[in-house]
Amino acid sequence: MDCAKATTLVEKTICADPHIKWQDDVISRNYFAALKSLREKGDKPAHAQMQETQRRWLAARNACGSKAAGGLDYCIEETTSKRLGRLPAPTAEAGAVPPAGLRIGTEILAWGKPKDGLRTLDHRGRIVLQEPRNSLVDSPFTIHDRWKDGQTDAVLVEEGAADYNNCSTFYVVESRKPGAVARHELGKICGDRSSDDDSDNDPDPWSTRNADGFAFVSPARPFSNGEVRQWRSKTGDLTTSVIQFLPTPGSTMQSLAESQEPKVIEPLRNAEFFAAVSRLATLDRRRMADALWELTNGGYRNRSPDMPQPELYGLAMDQNTVAYSGCGAVWRGGAHFGCEEGDALAVWDRAGGGFYFALNKFGDNGRDREKAQVEPPLASWPPSTRARYENWRNGGRWTDERR
Repeated sequence: MDCAKATTLVEKTICADPHIKWQDDVISRNYFAALKSLREKGDKPAHAQMQETQRRWLAARNACGSKAAGGLDYCIEETTSKRLGRLPAPTAEAGAVPPAGLRIGTEILAWGKPKDGLRTLDHRGRIVLQEPRNSLVDSPFTIHDRWKDGQTDAVLVEEGAADYNNCSTFYVVESRKPGAVARHELGKICGDRSSDDDSDNDPDPWSTRNADGFAFVSPARPFSNGEVRQWRSKTGDLTTSVIQFLPTPGSTMQSLAESQEPKVIEPLRNAEFFAAVSRLATLDRRRMADALWELTNGGYRNRSPDMPQPELYGLAMDQNTVAYSGCGAVWRGGAHFGCEEGDALAVWDRAGGGFYFALNKFGDNGRDREKAQVEPPLASWPPSTRARYENWRNGGRWTDERR
């Protein structure tokens, strides 16, 4: 990206942040290097797929510009970081560890004799990586990236494969001098995940590279900190830094309502909405935040692809109100979901500027909402917000064409 020619809000945001700009430059180099390699191999399908994936990612990141009312900077930073983590570096032999083993500097991690039926990678008789139990993958170790700097040679490798019942662990295995190999654990991913989701609405952790080395990012959530585990290439040290969830400074509900795409903005990334949830006195603010988080994923977390969005969840807007309803958790599969953490409603009154909340701790498929707790007392709700509540309580269709 030529920052002298930056014109859009997204481009200017990237150019104003040296960290994001560094990652953007590396994405460009790695992407064109990967295309060149695929052309030389004559792999036209993979070449076309790489181009299509890049186009989708660019479209997703450019769409961050519609989130100025909540989540712009975070959206750009996260989509850029994820894309870099999923593009192989030019020096990386991404994929399964070959039968000959994994060379790191002058050293080789060789396939060892299975221990208790589990495959291993060994260095001079010492187990460095071991296949997880209950692993169902053909190859238990996946190379994601390589870092070379002087005598330092390091590989980012995944041990196992995450699915609904299993976790995978990411390690940096490095060699800085002949005869020596060190292993550093970056983090774990548990549960099924999509390798194609580069959006800022994906709750899974991810691995990436930056100017300092390799990093493993566990994203922050409302009222719950995240963290970054960083392997530093210059020293080999592992450091941990806390990520605090912060809404977009100065963002208001009025700016959200007037934005071009309000349905793509997480309300809790809006400063005015987040402050209202933070002020809750009688309702459980953490349960409320869990239920109203990831609303752009269809109104409830972890929605399976085969589960259509129910019309009683998501965003609804009219001339009087902006209303959100969400579910704290979901049972995967089929068309059944259960709000294990809470079934919630939040309504903003455009005229008066007030916020009105309802929380049902025992909801399941929108039932039992007559047991919901409200704040403030229902008698103080303006008529338009009360109408939203009644539709929500009765479990009927309440979303409109702008959900």
